[in-house]
Amino acid sequence: MVVFTGAIADHRGMDNGRKLSTVARFPILKDTQERLAVDTPTTDLDRSSRDNSVRNSIAITEMEGGQPSAYCREQLGLFADGKISVTEMRDRVVLNASR
Repeated sequence: MVVFTGAIADHRGMDNGRKLSTVARFPILKDTQERLAVDTPTTDLDRSSRDNSVRNSIAITEMEGGQPSAYCREQLGLFADGKISVTEMRDRVVLNASR
């Protein structure tokens, strides 16, 4: 995979002598960091990541033909709000399911 910038990059991941990617063709760290939302607070990025994890877990459950219980949804909400960790959420749900 060749990384392109404004000008066309060559097959070595170089553009006019500027290195665009690592040997494994991953973008260099500086370029990756420039694409991140620099002004976004870390807590917002964490919340976004947790929300995405919650959506994915619900989608996986539904793809397997199930529905999350009310208790599970409550724990997912606490996790999404950052009130409990993923480990604590998992332990609570597993303990509740084993009763």
